[in-house]
Order: sequence, then C-alpha cells, then structure tokens
Amino acid sequence: MDIQRIKAQLWARLCLQIDINKISPAKLAEKINIPILLIHSRSDNFIPFYHAELLEKSLQHNPNVKTIFTHNKRHGELIENHQSIIKKFFDDNLKKST
Repeated sequence: MDIQRIKAQLWARLCLQIDINKISPAKLAEKINIPILLIHSRSDNFIPFYHAELLEKSLQHNPNVKTIFTHNKRHGELIENHQSIIKKFFDDNLKKST
C-alpha cells in the first residue's frame, strides 16, 4: 500500500470518521448513466492517476462519458482549450435532454 493511500485513510478516519475502504467512487460510478466529463493528468500531484483509471473502467458501460487524460498538468492546472472542451460537452449533452 502506498503512503498516499495510508495518509488518505488516516485523514478520513480522523477528520471525517469514515472508513474510505467502505466507500468507493468507482463502485458508485458503475450505476451512473448521466453524461460525465472526466479530465485527469498523469502528473497530478494530489490525486493518483490510478483513481481516474478506476473511474474510467467503472464508467465503460456509460456511452455518455468523455475522458481526457493529459501528461503535463498538476492538480488544479487547467488543460489547453478547457473552456471550449467544457462548453462543447455541455452543448452536446444538454441538447440530448431537451
């Protein structure tokens, strides 16, 4: 087990009184059928990239998922053309629901 996961488990237990081993965004994602825009960088210094890979795998049943993985952005740094990417995602998916 890596040190980041141990830190996250300890923080969650002490501050939130939850066991993060009992909750799983990836398991919950298996039930989601709404449009999802998943953007993550392999260089994220806060959230390990494997979290994005787990979500991507859990969302593979959902045809309304757009995934963008980058290599050079740290946590919170915006990807190039982020505004146009997000606008297109919303335009494409809001039209489907109206």
